[in-house]
Amino acid sequence: MYYLEKGLGAKPGCRFIGSGLAARFSIFCFLASFGIGNMTRVNSISGNMESVFGVPIWLTGIVVLVLAGLVILGGLKRIASVTEKIVPFMVTLYIIGTVVILVTNFSQIIPVFSAIFRGAFAMKATGAAFVAIAIILFAFSTVLGWSHYGSTACAYLFGEKSMIVYRVIFVAAIFGGAVIGDNLAWDIADTLNSLMMLPNLIGVLALSPVVYRCTQNYVDHKIKGKDIEPLLSNSQIIQDEQTNAVLHGAH
Repeated sequence: MYYLEKGLGAKPGCRFIGSGLAARFSIFCFLASFGIGNMTRVNSISGNMESVFGVPIWLTGIVVLVLAGLVILGGLKRIASVTEKIVPFMVTLYIIGTVVILVTNFSQIIPVFSAIFRGAFAMKATGAAFVAIAIILFAFSTVLGWSHYGSTACAYLFGEKSMIVYRVIFVAAIFGGAVIGDNLAWDIADTLNSLMMLPNLIGVLALSPVVYRCTQNYVDHKIKGKDIEPLLSNSQIIQDEQTNAVLHGAH
């Protein structure tokens, strides 16, 4: 959102276009956080807990709501602290689960690949618990991450004081994500995610010449060793300020 406002908006005649796209992206991101970042992920958690471990969906919804609430309401630092601990454990479980499945079903590897292309592959009982736990951790960490994306979009639209209100609503929506039908959850998520993509694509395409120019300058200066002035900013004013700062710092 900020690159749309400050980047695209800095181009001649694009001030209102940039700010308008930034606002639209923020609105769609705010809404999408409840779909792709909440309902679908929690739905995956509750579905795996029920199918693999026999835990009722409503109970999973309450537990995830409480656990996520303890993290999300603590702000970005607590989200980062918890996520950085979950990810290594999650990756380890993925690897263990993969190895167990491959070893115990070695003779079925070729038929499985054939089944994948036919769209008929399903997770077998052997190693299912490892994989299910890894999926649950991945979904949970995604919920935590999206809570920050959504709160940032909310702050852009309504100010930083609105972030705590958003976080409370986001946490409350977790239970609904656990019990809602998976098809409906994904339909909502896909729609909102697509809407969020539109202003982002416009901004990326409009600023692609700037990205190319900056990248080419870096390659020429750093990799090819050409004696050219490094491009520190696309804004000439900032470029001059940064150049002067570098020169004075060198002396």
